[in-house]
Amino acid sequence: MRIKFIRYSVGFVAVCASFSMSCVYLDHNFREVESGALYRSGQMPDHRLGRFVNEHGIRTVVNLRGASSGEAWYDDEIALCSALDVDHHDLDWSMERLPAPASLAKLVQILESADGPVLVHCHGGTHRAAIASASFRLLNGQSVEDARDEIGLFFNDAPIGELLDLYEEDGGDFGEWVVKRYPAVYDNLNRQDAESAK
Repeated sequence: MRIKFIRYSVGFVAVCASFSMSCVYLDHNFREVESGALYRSGQMPDHRLGRFVNEHGIRTVVNLRGASSGEAWYDDEIALCSALDVDHHDLDWSMERLPAPASLAKLVQILESADGPVLVHCHGGTHRAAIASASFRLLNGQSVEDARDEIGLFFNDAPIGELLDLYEEDGGDFGEWVVKRYPAVYDNLNRQDAESAK
């Protein structure tokens, strides 16, 4: 009887967790990283983005999918941000690789100096937005362990997540590491990949 109760309890918890995750994704994976400072999400249609911008006072949007002029989602987002006087930035990130040093440095610059609150988004809000949000935490003096809280159930060891491991090896001020140390680390990894591919 007790085993059956435990089995049903575990099943109930799993169903609740699954439902909860579904609701998050139905709402474009929008979530708060730090109230009044940073939010993250997946791609939203312009009417939904407009609602979140107004509800949370968002003043800067960072699109991690890269500039995509001519595509409806991108053109609508640009038009909406222009109409609402919201700053818009494009960074070309991929979940399949580490961000280029100049691009990561640009994110750091935006997070440190942009009109806030800031929204960072990618396609699903799971990989690129997670690492951008983890970078925000590191910039604000949080630990790598805390930053990893941004990595969720569906991250699945995406290569972009290696950024946190690389930083953890060196430590120190994250903003300084991005500018002074990361370019050499990035170049070295690319060289190693090129040699192993020969």
